[in-house]
Amino acid sequence: PGIALAPGTFNLNIMPSGVDPDAVDPLISQPVTLESGKSIIAIVTGTATDLQIVLYEENLAPLPSDASRVNVIHAVPRGVQIDMIEANQPLLTALDFGKTGELDEISTGPHEFDLASGNTTVGTLELDLLERYAHTIVVYGDPAANLYETINFRSKVENISPLRLIHASPDMPAVDVYM
Repeated sequence: PGIALAPGTFNLNIMPSGVDPDAVDPLISQPVTLESGKSIIAIVTGTATDLQIVLYEENLAPLPSDASRVNVIHAVPRGVQIDMIEANQPLLTALDFGKTGELDEISTGPHEFDLASGNTTVGTLELDLLERYAHTIVVYGDPAANLYETINFRSKVENISPLRLIHASPDMPAVDVYM
């Protein structure tokens, strides 16, 4: 879920769930600047001993009718490079950790995307792309186990959701977020 805040600079504090935020230090903290008309995705990733926050500005620019946008965010530290393929055609290639790829003005309707590293498929996504929506795919997981999963969500390009936070650390328990 997203939260709407007034523009400004905030400290994004990730806390152990259920603790008094004034009594303990955050697990990780990072300043985040929110600007009017911008949408930020904050991804908490890494391991419990090496947490990181990856920030991504979601592209919510207008789209023509019968078009959508697909954004892929690689959120697996020390993970393999990822390619996004549809019908044996590479659409995005060599995405590394912290990098993003965007397919702008892709046709609406059903699509089946493969996420691959070299000749190895690490995941398959079946998405029904909606007209004038930005579809975001966050790739997360455990590179040591070669386990990759996705979180998928969409945003209507006319609506703004200034901040979304995604918990993508495979070995971290629940957290509370304070700004």
